[in-house]
Amino acid sequence: MMQFDSVIGTETTTRDKLAVAALAEFNRDGYSGTNTNKIARSAGFAPQTFYRNFTNKLDAFLAAYEEWQREERRLFSDTLSDTGRYSIEVAAEFLQFHRDYAVFLASLSKLAADYSLVADARANSRQRQILSIASGRPAVGQDPAEILAALLAAEAITDGVALGYFDVYGDEDTQLGLIADAIQRLMPIGA
Repeated sequence: MMQFDSVIGTETTTRDKLAVAALAEFNRDGYSGTNTNKIARSAGFAPQTFYRNFTNKLDAFLAAYEEWQREERRLFSDTLSDTGRYSIEVAAEFLQFHRDYAVFLASLSKLAADYSLVADARANSRQRQILSIASGRPAVGQDPAEILAALLAAEAITDGVALGYFDVYGDEDTQLGLIADAIQRLMPIGA
């Protein structure tokens, strides 16, 4: 999981540190189980520092989501750029990432259903993912709808395996194969 020193850039701001701490807190206790004082203290700050950087807990959640996305992009970039790696290894890394952030992802889904601000942030993230994948000439073609369908399928299968929904349908190697097949649809042609 992300640590304070892994925030992108050479200088980490107070807001960056709070966002990373918020991500950890939301992932440990969920959105409803986290309060702003815990976030501030976890980052090493007094509670009033939180409100100098965020308007409320939802604002901090959106910043935490940005941090999560940075970590996901880094994983995607590092993992998928290493063309010599077998797809099961790639699937295992994505599965572990989703397992590591299962509580945060559950909060994200709930908040996206409850708050248009979170739903919009998620939609904007998807649009950036689609553009990034399209620029890599994915096997699914350049059609954004096809890319989105492949992206959602890969995410749903990975989350389903992470949450144990596929446990009755085979061992972990079989489950990793399902994830690998879904991710393969997002890979550049020839990868």
